Amino acid sequence: MAIRLIDRYPGRANPASDEYPQGSVKNKTSLDLNDGTPLEKDWANDKEAFFQGLLMATGVTPSGNTDTVLESDYMDALRLRVIQLVEERVETPSQKIVTVGGILAMEEI
Repeated sequence: MAIRLIDRYPGRANPASDEYPQGSVKNKTSLDLNDGTPLEKDWANDKEAFFQGLLMATGVTPSGNTDTVLESDYMDALRLRVIQLVEERVETPSQKIVTVGGILAMEEI
């Protein structure tokens, strides 16, 4: 179950919008006020569960390094999961799914 920021933290999250239908994280307006979105374990674990579940579903082992745009365990797992799902639905005995320059393609066997 995913947390809706606007329900969980009324007044401490930005309202729903087209960009963030469940609300978005809000900064404090000053250091001595508590009017920003708190970093709470339920909220953080909600996000963490998605990422750890993605790694588990694909068998990708975290490298132990911080992800970057150029090298990301999470993006590798996401790409792998997409390939797995496509293969389950489209692969025929005479073709297989391959990636060519990061794009999915069918290859004759």
